[in-house]
Amino acid sequence: MLDARAADPIHSAAALHKSTFSRDNPRCDPKREEGARMKIVLCEASEHPHIAYEELDGSREGDFFLDDKGIVRYAHPADGHVWFVAPDPTSFRVAVEYWIGYLDGESRSQAVGRTAALDTLRTALTRLDLLPDRPDALWPVLLEQAEAGLL
Repeated sequence: MLDARAADPIHSAAALHKSTFSRDNPRCDPKREEGARMKIVLCEASEHPHIAYEELDGSREGDFFLDDKGIVRYAHPADGHVWFVAPDPTSFRVAVEYWIGYLDGESRSQAVGRTAALDTLRTALTRLDLLPDRPDALWPVLLEQAEAGLL
């Protein structure tokens, strides 16, 4: 039976990230499925063609790169889908700083600190106009997963 959520890009992305640590993946520990720590590691310009990469619990995953129009995109090797991340590298780097702040705030606190960190992240992403209502937008997916305790 087909799950109706499979066609929904938010649930598809959630499944992609969750599948990284599922029983179907021999590299994983199923107990780590919830609360995985997704870091975004910024790269030096001369390091390689990508401007950043995703690191999930110490394992390198997807890449952030500039397309031919200078738009920041994200791709995960598991599915090849290309996501919209930011209209330019500057807003991407600002968003990454807020993501790092969320991770720092979430890791040092209980529910109150986590909620404050998520509120700060949501406010910043909204101000940067990085929560568009479009099926290929990455930040809304990451925020939804963070709010659900998956990242």
